[in-house]
Amino acid sequence: MACLESLTGRMIKKYDEETSDLLTVLLNMIEAWKGKKASEKFRKDVLGIVFKMILLYKQKQLNKETFNTFKYSFRFICSSMTNAYRNYSGQLDEKTLQRIKTYIDKFKNDLTTIAEAHDKKLAQKIESTVSFVGNVEFLTFASKSPTFKAVIFVLMSYLARTA
Repeated sequence: MACLESLTGRMIKKYDEETSDLLTVLLNMIEAWKGKKASEKFRKDVLGIVFKMILLYKQKQLNKETFNTFKYSFRFICSSMTNAYRNYSGQLDEKTLQRIKTYIDKFKNDLTTIAEAHDKKLAQKIESTVSFVGNVEFLTFASKSPTFKAVIFVLMSYLARTA
């Protein structure tokens, strides 16, 4: 439980620079891909999801086991993307994209299942938001972006912090 409290405490106390950078890069990628309106909707939805998940934790409706379910799914995404970057040549290949999409889908399903027990609207928001960035078309577009490297470095940082 201390690990969960520590991580959530950091989330609540500090909107860290790396997470801020990641969100900014993603928003810029989304804006370039689908436009400003889609980017703003994504930003609003992500912040709403994070706020609600923190609220559920504060109300003791999430426990360590629940938290670890989606934490491990997220680590698989981070690992897969950082490993793919080692062989990166300007865009990710189809096999790698499908593997990342599979991990994103697992993360989405884990998080949605957790949320459904508490808030159906939250579960729907998670479903649509994670599906948006887990879309192979978006992943392909993002992997060609000059700022893709910034995403990878943040994911590496997350891996190091949650080891």
